[in-house]
Amino acid sequence: MTLPERVRQEAWLTRFWAELTPAQKRRVLGRLRRGEPPAARSEAEAAPVWDALGLPERNALVFGTGLPRTGG
Repeated sequence: MTLPERVRQEAWLTRFWAELTPAQKRRVLGRLRRGEPPAARSEAEAAPVWDALGLPERNALVFGTGLPRTGG
């Protein structure tokens, strides 16, 4: 699925953290916790991470391979 198709189908990807539903926040936080190292461990940590991501990174996080590894 292309990114424009994904955004049409899953418009919530374009929303800021504060606009997400509780279920969407849990989904994103779960994916952020699975990173190596975890990108966030709490909603307070997840909010700025999510808000700073571009659409391609959000798509990869939620529907794809996750965020790229950071650090060594």
